[in-house]
Amino acid sequence: MRKLILLLGMAAALVAIGPAATADRPIVISAAGFSPRNVTINAGDAVTWSNTDTRAHQVVVARGCTIVVQPASTGTCTFATAGRFDYREPTRSGGAWRGTITVRASARAVTIAATPKVVTYLAATTLSGGTAPAQANERVAVTGQACGTTSFASIATVTTTTTGAWTLVVRPQKTTVYDAAWRGATARTTVSVRPRMTLRKLTRGRFVVRVSAAQSFAGKIAVLQRYNARTASWVRVRYVTLRVVGGTAPTVISGATVRTSLRVGTRVRAVIGAAQVAPCYVAGTSNVVRR
Repeated sequence: MRKLILLLGMAAALVAIGPAATADRPIVISAAGFSPRNVTINAGDAVTWSNTDTRAHQVVVARGCTIVVQPASTGTCTFATAGRFDYREPTRSGGAWRGTITVRASARAVTIAATPKVVTYLAATTLSGGTAPAQANERVAVTGQACGTTSFASIATVTTTTTGAWTLVVRPQKTTVYDAAWRGATARTTVSVRPRMTLRKLTRGRFVVRVSAAQSFAGKIAVLQRYNARTASWVRVRYVTLRVVGGTAPTVISGATVRTSLRVGTRVRAVIGAAQVAPCYVAGTSNVVRR
């Protein structure tokens, strides 16, 4: 009896975890056995056994799925990977109580892309994609792994349009890998984040550099540059060592005050290189001001 209760609990769990988006292939259990005995499905689909007999039956599927189906009830197993899975009713003998589930590699696909793929800290990017075949009202699960974390976290579940398309606006705080999952199919893209840099003139020879991000850049080096119109290029003026000057979680503001002796009217900007902000950010550039 205890074993039967345990098996019933396993069956309930299997039904509970079967995703709503999966296709469902029915098999009838009658007093004569399984019908049909052999079925073919795609990876990510489910098989549901419906018991029309007057007694409970077990279904044991090779490699892990065991359920007990009561009279007038159903039990479901979802198959995530391709392969051949034999199943049986262990309390009954004969070929009518054995069958095979052939799971094909899924023909489904999901796509994901980001526009733009590089954003400034806390700016928005749009994730978008579609399903193949195109289907409306399908649920696509979007997860993300931000730089510095060890696992993916749920971002949102989006619903497809009549063309199978979906979109989602996100504001990554650090460079983040995004995954889209639908019916066993997955796709991935990465959005890079640059720190938010500003340069402000205090007096003729003094500037304030600010670098905002979800981490401190204290001790890191920014560069003050001037524009050389003759060569149409930016030229280094001096290095600037940053320190923490403020911020409200999750934002940390690093910055410094810079003195220069540039000519009046010179165009000036600040930059911070990739080596200074890696691995969670890419190089950043401030606005341009005049001396």
